[in-house]
Amino acid sequence: MIVSEAKTIVTQSVAQALERMAFLDVLPCLETPPAPDRIRLAEIQFSGSVNGSIQILAGLDFARELASNMGLLDQPTEPQCLDALRELVNITCGLVLPLLATPETDVFDVSIPHILPEGESRDWNQWIQREEVAVLDVVGHPVAVCLDANS
Repeated sequence: MIVSEAKTIVTQSVAQALERMAFLDVLPCLETPPAPDRIRLAEIQFSGSVNGSIQILAGLDFARELASNMGLLDQPTEPQCLDALRELVNITCGLVLPLLATPETDVFDVSIPHILPEGESRDWNQWIQREEVAVLDVVGHPVAVCLDANS
């Protein structure tokens, strides 16, 4: 899969997930945003006719807004915020996989979405410079997404 196609698929899918499940608008980032505080990396892996993963790198402030909107919570706890990020990557994967399926093989094995430990989160500036990463502005929060897929 070419990089531009993967970026388009994951960008449209995460935007659709955010708009439907959390009522959050998504715009492309026109400038390189500064690194958010306490970044966390949510990931889900899949295998089938196409193998790969979807990753979402975002700050805890974004996760807090996401959890608030999803669960109508005033003060979500950090575990609730991380649950919201896991659910976002899970829903995004559910929207991506039908776009990757072929008529012959439309079954995928999907991992449980997980959050990498805080110490293992990627360096923001280095991560967003990768060609396959799309950086989005979600109501003022920078969010980076990546679809890594290969046949």
